Amino acid sequence: MGNNILLHRISHCWQVSWPLLNAGYLSTGWQCLAEDEKEKIDDLLKNTTDFDQVTNLKFAGCRNRCSLQRFSKLKKGDWVVVPGYKMFSIYEVEESPISVQKLVLPDSFKDSFGKIIKKSEAGFLAYEDSKIIDIGFLVKVKPIKADISRSQYADSALTSRLKVRQTNVWINDLRKSVESSLSNAEKKTPINIHNEIINNSVETVLNSVKKITDPDKLEKLVKWYFSKIGASKVEIPAKHNSEKDGYEDADVIATFELLKLVVYVQVKKHYGTTEDWGVKQIKEYKEKHTDKIDDYSVCAWVLSTANEFNENAIRLADENDIRLINGEDFATMLLEAGFAGLEI
Repeated sequence: MGNNILLHRISHCWQVSWPLLNAGYLSTGWQCLAEDEKEKIDDLLKNTTDFDQVTNLKFAGCRNRCSLQRFSKLKKGDWVVVPGYKMFSIYEVEESPISVQKLVLPDSFKDSFGKIIKKSEAGFLAYEDSKIIDIGFLVKVKPIKADISRSQYADSALTSRLKVRQTNVWINDLRKSVESSLSNAEKKTPINIHNEIINNSVETVLNSVKKITDPDKLEKLVKWYFSKIGASKVEIPAKHNSEKDGYEDADVIATFELLKLVVYVQVKKHYGTTEDWGVKQIKEYKEKHTDKIDDYSVCAWVLSTANEFNENAIRLADENDIRLINGEDFATMLLEAGFAGLEI
């Protein structure tokens, strides 16, 4: 299998997107546009599926231009990995993406709650009360293997990538992991006990991390983690730095000398959902400090003990190449590193 592999999350309009996928169509949105662009997109979609024109418009919200561009590049034979709750499925693309106006809607099509969906006069999906549904592009797919258990068949690299917050990402670098998961699932041969132990321990570790009441101790835990995995230098910058002229901030800075890599981390002790403030802080810090480091690659992370990041945080991180790590991700990272020598 030599074609591309896209990981595409279904969360937006899930009550319609999942039934569409069951009917053979993977979908994505289109209405998250700046107000002054909506007329342009309406006119454009009525007459064309030219994604180059569509993706030049100004986007806002979680389904940004980059996500739609990646979706538009799907072609026959590509694979799409779709995460689900404790599961994931693998599909093969059968045709090029189309606009929703060109979709022939299955007879008596209903959403997950049993509400009937029809086509509006303009060709969009709509409920019987004429409310337009925010789905604009689709690609015909067929299942290769559905409902594959993450804990039994996904290795650690694929398990981590299945948790990304962006709408979609290319995962060609995980081709062997995807193919191995598929092969093992078809043979009903689960992977080794390592992943099972990790997955079963994540909640316990995360609960312990959330009990840390001192924010400084959480930062020290992140510092310890980087030292544990081999960073040559890890520092926690002073909180009140006179050189700051904005809201830029990094709580932990890790340097890997052999790799010529620096990681800036903004740490948040949150519950529920983390908003975009931390992304803005680390984005500005990265922009103001990267040019001071010669011959080093720079990564920026926002690490939160919360379960989720909101749509603005996901969009801003996607646009600025910032990695989002939630509580479960961090707990997994700690388990992978091991706890020998931890004294905080």
